[in-house]
Amino acid sequence: MQIGRIIPSQPAAPKGAGLQIAVGGAVALPLVFYLAALLVTGPMTAEATFLALGLGSATGMALALGAVRKISALQHLPLLSDAQEVERRLEEADTDPLTGVLNRRGFDRRVPEYPDGAILMLDLDHFKAVNDDFGHDAGDAVLLRVADVLREELRKDDVLARYGGEEFVIFLPETALRDACRVAERARAAIAAQVSICGRRVTASFGVSAGSRLPRATLIAQADRGAYAAKAGGRNRICPGGDGPMPDGRLQPIR
Repeated sequence: MQIGRIIPSQPAAPKGAGLQIAVGGAVALPLVFYLAALLVTGPMTAEATFLALGLGSATGMALALGAVRKISALQHLPLLSDAQEVERRLEEADTDPLTGVLNRRGFDRRVPEYPDGAILMLDLDHFKAVNDDFGHDAGDAVLLRVADVLREELRKDDVLARYGGEEFVIFLPETALRDACRVAERARAAIAAQVSICGRRVTASFGVSAGSRLPRATLIAQADRGAYAAKAGGRNRICPGGDGPMPDGRLQPIR
């Protein structure tokens, strides 16, 4: 969906009331809604409106910003400063507000659909018990510390994201399965050694997958199966995912 052209108002219409945006070349939406958003809460709301119309890409944001500038010139409304401001807000949308690492959206935007490399999926062991026994603030502190430990173990070009809840995902570009397992083992050991809450050690179970011709979603699913097998095999360990049926507890993990 793309913004088309600004359609001028009819002469008899009140100022701004007749302005419309042609969306997708077929549907025209009154600009009064966007102007109202700008007047009440500023340009950020207008951006959100455009994003809601499906303009989630950088190109879409640029088109939306151009339309906002045209509207603002007519209505003497505040403008977004420049492309850097748009980039900053896109980055905010891709970032997990708690840990500061990427969120799922940010991970999907940065990792190619057919990546050449490895995927690590890790799930914190018995995390629900941390929240139940010590409270959600303690759980948040654990997630922050785990994110910091993972950052320290990864290379500059590796991609780290919080995938949801107590689950993190990592993309290792141009990395074979055996090397990815070594990285996972270092990260597992670092979490077990450096993260604790009120004297209770925090651990994580890792799943690993790798390939150069598989879709990102397939690699993630394989790594997720590996993490499931690691938990079934006793937790605080790593297991490769791969094709085939779900591994069971008899799978020998790489330690």
